[in-house]
Amino acid sequence: MTSADTASHDDDYATWDAPYVLGALDPDQRLEYEAHLSECLECRLAVADLSGLPGLLGHIPGDVALSLIEDESAADHAGRFGDAGFDALLNRVRASEATTEDAGLLPFESHGAGPSAATGATEPGGAAGTSATPAEARRTELERAPVSLAAARERKRSRSGPWLALAGAVAAAAAAVAITIPITVAHTQHNNPPTAEQVVTERQMDQVIPSPITANFTLTQLNSGTRVNMSCNYAPSDTDYTWDGALWVVHTDGTQSMVAQWSAHPGQTVTADGITSAPADKIRSVEIRSSTTNRVFLRGTV
Repeated sequence: MTSADTASHDDDYATWDAPYVLGALDPDQRLEYEAHLSECLECRLAVADLSGLPGLLGHIPGDVALSLIEDESAADHAGRFGDAGFDALLNRVRASEATTEDAGLLPFESHGAGPSAATGATEPGGAAGTSATPAEARRTELERAPVSLAAARERKRSRSGPWLALAGAVAAAAAAVAITIPITVAHTQHNNPPTAEQVVTERQMDQVIPSPITANFTLTQLNSGTRVNMSCNYAPSDTDYTWDGALWVVHTDGTQSMVAQWSAHPGQTVTADGITSAPADKIRSVEIRSSTTNRVFLRGTV
């Protein structure tokens, strides 16, 4: 393959960062993109930039989300979403977030300080006892990269704009439609032969933040990676709430990927599964996080 062919092939992934973060890639695409991420720093940086997007969108009421894509000026941004369009969307999301204080949080976390001060746990892949925030870690990685990567990152981010508009529509739909529990996400069919699948790990998850949530998971070795199956129980409560959760896999090299998302109410049990391209022996831990704040609530160490 010539250098020109390689550049063209890498460019094919330039618009995959936002669909990956929003869970819009199909199973085969997710595995392909995760393999690419292991070799491409600029794509990892692009994914890191967008990692908070699902939580931000989770704050938006349905009518506000619809207005983001129906408003004439926002629709104009959606057609060409460069930096200005990206920042405009985030500013509008944050403005909406400020008007709905504590929206989407569990009753016992509604007065927390947010993801950077809540748990005392280190960022996945970080050293024990360090206090670097995710943003600081990403900034350090960027500072170590060549300047040309920063420019490439800006180009990649501008190409993700249409997916941000689609995310607003998804948020609006989620606000308007009741979600059936239990939920099985990420995969309904698997191409791997059943004989090639083997459960290699089963763990009860430990609480990082005290909560009425308990969970366990299994890791199943596949020909092309590892399937994570999770069962999560929410204790009954006199106070009704809707909690948006996400299942994350942290690899031994410090990289991490979100493999499932769901919404739940008190007294419900959620089942979710997803696939990561990493083999089971390259998985360090499995985490349940709040999609709204990105705080880690439960963790199971492999």
